[in-house]
Amino acid sequence: MLEESAAVVVYGMERYLNALGTVALVAPMLGLIGAVLGIIDVFNDIRFHGTGDANALAGGISEALVTTAAGLIVAVPATIMHRFFNGRINDADSDARTGVAETGRCAARRSQG
Repeated sequence: MLEESAAVVVYGMERYLNALGTVALVAPMLGLIGAVLGIIDVFNDIRFHGTGDANALAGGISEALVTTAAGLIVAVPATIMHRFFNGRINDADSDARTGVAETGRCAARRSQG
């Protein structure tokens, strides 16, 4: 009974942890997609305008850098928070299991003595 209660509590704590981990994993990939698209724009500008027009190139390079930075701005805190909450949940799970085991030992001693 206590083990089931502890499992329910841990499940509730882990409920959104996978979503946070997914955000941490996917955000840099989305930033990379944006960077690739920005570089593609740069190459298209080079193809149509040549390399002499720095303003035409700057837009695509800026897009690449902004999307990369945005992906990292999302991913880094999400990764930190995912690891933090995962550690807290693991600690709580360990404490709950220790408490359940200790309760069982106390109950066994009381029934014997």
